[in-house]
Amino acid sequence: DKLALFILKFLGPKRCPLWFYQSLLPELPLPKLEDTVKRWLASVESLVTEEQMTEATSAVQELLQSEDATELQKFLSDRAKANPNGNWLEEFWLEFAYLRCRDSLATNVNFFCTDSSDNMFNE
Repeated sequence: DKLALFILKFLGPKRCPLWFYQSLLPELPLPKLEDTVKRWLASVESLVTEEQMTEATSAVQELLQSEDATELQKFLSDRAKANPNGNWLEEFWLEFAYLRCRDSLATNVNFFCTDSSDNMFNE
């Protein structure tokens, strides 16, 4: 992959439109729901109490054993297969992260803006 980018840099056009290489990008992989909830549990572990973590783990196990989980994974899988540009998340992200939100995008979508400067610059 790095070799291909190196070759494109030197042999490709010097100025090209924004989406010129879009078709060369790999498809966005669709993670399995089990992997997603494991990552979610790991991300919230330091933010919740032990009791809350136990509740969250139970809720995740209940979700994974439900029909809803199977239907959700199938819906996303079908969407990924049907999407011509290889990015199953693009329409969701555009709609729900940007277009439906009527709040200020800078502070409600870009979390870098909401962190204190002490945390951002390790001061």
